[in-house]
Amino acid sequence: MKSPAWIWQFNTCYPPAGSSFTHQGASIPLIGPNDLEAPICDAYVKSHDGLYWMSGLYSHPLAPNSERLAKLRQIYYDQGIELTPWCVPKGHWPVEEALIANRVLEVTNRLILDIEPYAYFWTAPFENLHAYMQRIRQAHPNAWIGLSFDPRYGNYHGVQVDKYRDIHFEEWIPYVDALLPQDYWETFQVNPEWEIDHTTARIADYGLEIIHAIPGHASSDSFRRAVETILRYGNRFSIWRRGTYATYNAEYVDSIQTAPTPPPPDCSALEAEVARLIGETATLKATLQQTGDESLRRLSRIRQYENKLKAGAQAMRNTANALEVDIPYVSGS
Repeated sequence: MKSPAWIWQFNTCYPPAGSSFTHQGASIPLIGPNDLEAPICDAYVKSHDGLYWMSGLYSHPLAPNSERLAKLRQIYYDQGIELTPWCVPKGHWPVEEALIANRVLEVTNRLILDIEPYAYFWTAPFENLHAYMQRIRQAHPNAWIGLSFDPRYGNYHGVQVDKYRDIHFEEWIPYVDALLPQDYWETFQVNPEWEIDHTTARIADYGLEIIHAIPGHASSDSFRRAVETILRYGNRFSIWRRGTYATYNAEYVDSIQTAPTPPPPDCSALEAEVARLIGETATLKATLQQTGDESLRRLSRIRQYENKLKAGAQAMRNTANALEVDIPYVSGS
């Protein structure tokens, strides 16, 4: 099985072979610089932040900007990997930010919006989201757009939170095709099953595609339990992030057997019936053509007779008129 993986910056998300990541005192071996080493089907690459392309925020020959998008897309496509850019809109300049989003969509037709109620994310009045999204949807009504967000609500460790309310979640829904909750159970200090259950219960009724973002560096046991819970719901998952994706979790994902594609049904009987109907149709068409041709010939002869009769009648009228002039009418004769 393969899944999407988030890429924040190429410098950190493509570590050298044999790299490790230290988390909670443990050294975690990471996947290396070759995408073919990881079960990735879609690269969620950060393209811009507010009004700034990522090429202006860090140095790398592939750091995204308007000119590099097509090249970057082709690099991934050549490996059989989709490219889905993601961005952090700020909201203060909705018209200008929509222009950048539309430039991305011109190349990829896909974009994820990371909307969170924290500093350096959307900090503008939320009425601006409509000006922003309407300009995007007017230019790209059929583009695939996802919404990434902090999914916490309710009681977390004795504190009532509602991150949905904080970002005006309901107002984004009409504009997006998929929901990408950031289900970081280790950060939230809950167990993975509870986190996935809790999030799914909150967002399932919207009828949108659900792609849980889960931590690639999590312990193998909790990661496996999270994935099993997600798949049981029929949802998908993505990995935050490629640069901290543990090799043992990547190997587990790669080992998941997806349902085999069923063999095509035996259509020989249907094909024979279609061939018979095509033959009958051709015969009927030929018959109608022949009948039509004969009808046209008969109609032509009838019209010839009509014309002859009309000409004869006109000749008789002309003769009668001439006789009436030549032979005066005498009353009583």
